[in-house]
Formats: sequence, C-alpha cells, structure tokens
Amino acid sequence: MIELNYLAVLVAGLVAFCIGFIWYAPAVFGKQWMTLSGMTKEKMEQAKKDGMAKQMVAGLVSMLVMAYVMSFFIIGWHDSAVALNPDITSTSIGVQTAFWMWLGVVATILLGSVLWEKKPLKLYAINTLHWLVVMLAMGAILGGWR
Repeated sequence: MIELNYLAVLVAGLVAFCIGFIWYAPAVFGKQWMTLSGMTKEKMEQAKKDGMAKQMVAGLVSMLVMAYVMSFFIIGWHDSAVALNPDITSTSIGVQTAFWMWLGVVATILLGSVLWEKKPLKLYAINTLHWLVVMLAMGAILGGWR
C-alpha cells in the first residue's frame, strides 16, 4: 500500500502554481512570452474580461494533479535509489525523479512546438525551463516531506 503525503501534494501544487504566476509575470518572462507566443495586450484584456478565474482554477487543479502523480513516481523510485546508494536523501530522490520526468516527458513533448509548429526556440526555452523549475520544486517538496 502506497501512502501519499496529501499535505505535501497540496503544498507542492500551490508552490508550482505560484512559480508559474511569478515566471510569467511581466517583470520576469511575461513580456517576452507574450511577444514570442503572439499574445497581445488586447487579447490579455479580453481574457480578463472573459473571466480568468476559471482558467486560474483549472491551472491550480492541473498542478495538484501533477504533484499527486509525481508522488507515485517518487515513492516508486525511492526504494531502488536507496538500494543503489544508502546515503541518498529523500529530497535528492524527489529532485532526481522530477528531473527525469521533465527530461523524458515535458522537454520532449514541448519540443514538438519548435519542430512542427515552428515556434521560436526562445519560447520553447521559456516554457520548458518554467516546467523544469516547477517540477524540481515539486520533487524537492514531495521527496523531502515524507
């Protein structure tokens, strides 16, 4: 029976959501993201008028689902990692798991936007590095908070 730390899942999801909020803020990467993705101020204003609350809630829910699923991978990787290296920490296992999930799934899937949709490589970097930071933070929280 796998036991999840649901409080860690909640915190990891909230932290991930906050990272995205900061990452895509105009002062960080928001302006570059808007330009590279073809988003205009008018489109942003329209999205606000249409009610971004639903989108924000859906974004938060998606982060909670990601944290929940990542927990299973971290738990599954834990025993194997400890068997190979008894000195490894749970936080390190969480971060390593998150990195490999990011590299094998997120980075490869998002590359399709460059290869097939002809999106700028810089946009790929902004989006992919966002997911790397999010997933590493989640991994550290979920792995370290056992």
